[in-house]
Amino acid sequence: MGDAVIRAAKPFRGSASVFAGPTGWSARLTVAVAIAVFLLPCFAQAADSSPFKLVVHPGIAGARIPKAVVASIFLCQVTAWGDGTPIKVLDHSLISPLRLSFGDEVLGMTTLEMSQYWRRQMARGKVPPSIEESDDAVLAFVAANPGAIAYVAAGTPTPSTVKVIEID
Repeated sequence: MGDAVIRAAKPFRGSASVFAGPTGWSARLTVAVAIAVFLLPCFAQAADSSPFKLVVHPGIAGARIPKAVVASIFLCQVTAWGDGTPIKVLDHSLISPLRLSFGDEVLGMTTLEMSQYWRRQMARGKVPPSIEESDDAVLAFVAANPGAIAYVAAGTPTPSTVKVIEID
């Protein structure tokens, strides 16, 4: 058994036979690089796609919103839209995987950090956003409340009663 390991290791000591021909390490490396180059765009696209999408009441103007503004809205630091309409924020529960992703990608906070943030804010008299458990309930809330904003799973079908906006 030990002898087999030694024999396998010998070509790495500078033997040219490893690199000679299509069955050597050179061919394997070429194939690996070709596969990586071919698959890289697929992984890049998957990395750019988010597990959630932002939805607002259709009365909200615009199609894009800066990430910093979204964070300020969900942390209740901004309380009205540009036209003066009060913002009604709806969130998912702290244990929701969707909220974990949203907190990480948009707020830059872990679940623990969000929990601590809201404890401090509640001590100052601020109220955290309302919480819904299902995407259907979130969509119904957003559709029924002018000024509402929330997020749902990216694959959730969105009715015409809400508007999806992009996060810059």
